Amino acid sequence: MNQLGLLALGSAALVLHVGLLLLATPLMAIGAEGFPALRSPAAWRGWLAQPFLRLATLASREPVRSEGASPVPRLAPILSLACTGCAALLVPSFLRVMLDWPLADLALVLALLGTSRGCWLFAAADGGSAATGLAAIGATVDALLALPGLVLSASVLLMLSGGAGLDAMLAGQRGLAAPGALACVAGLGLGALASGGREAALSQALSGPDLALFRLETGLRRVVWIDLLGALAWPGSVAAAPSGPLFWLSALLCWLLRFGMALALFALLSGPLGDPGLRRRLAAFSLFAALLGPILLLAGQSAE
Repeated sequence: MNQLGLLALGSAALVLHVGLLLLATPLMAIGAEGFPALRSPAAWRGWLAQPFLRLATLASREPVRSEGASPVPRLAPILSLACTGCAALLVPSFLRVMLDWPLADLALVLALLGTSRGCWLFAAADGGSAATGLAAIGATVDALLALPGLVLSASVLLMLSGGAGLDAMLAGQRGLAAPGALACVAGLGLGALASGGREAALSQALSGPDLALFRLETGLRRVVWIDLLGALAWPGSVAAAPSGPLFWLSALLCWLLRFGMALALFALLSGPLGDPGLRRRLAAFSLFAALLGPILLLAGQSAE
């Protein structure tokens, strides 16, 4: 395929990718609170429409801000959503080579997500409320405990692929399918769960558009992790650029399957993840999986 064809293909894939993000983000932001008890079509339509209506209602309200707070809480929602949005545009959902694929690398995605989380923590610490300040301290501790597992898992994956580019990592599907690499992917996922949480406490001082942006950023960050972990754990589910329409369709179905499973998982874990003890155990498991990954990789090389 010539350069013009790849440019058109990458542009079309990026447009479809943005469309999926716009549909999935509100559901992960609010819809993961639970599935409807009734299984009638009307109940499901109401449940699917509820996140969009609630976010629109929040955005239309007048925000209430503390007079003694600095400009940080006002800038944090925009900066955080911008960082997470950039990360979301870099991580493929169903097609590996999008228009912005030269910029897509694992280290940059993790740095953007960390910066986005840091913006919220700074805003909560300076929000003028003791409850949000304590929540910011607790969330910082959670992030620091999860950091070793995240860094080690990402480092092993980068060394295994020989570079930080997500396209190169997903192209080497055989290496990512090794048990050691899957252990590192599990370490990333456990670290993400351990460093998250406390959203309700962090958003206590937010209202109106600020709260809507916070929930949008939370949902978008979850979608980024779903796409990133799903692509790394199952590289074959992400279509390559020269593949035909049928493989595009199968890749979209795989993405829907991953997203549905993740939505159900968040609905089940939304309560238990509020326990700080559980998050710290997840951080320990993340580090254990990250340490197990190199051991399994070395054992596999020795067996060969």
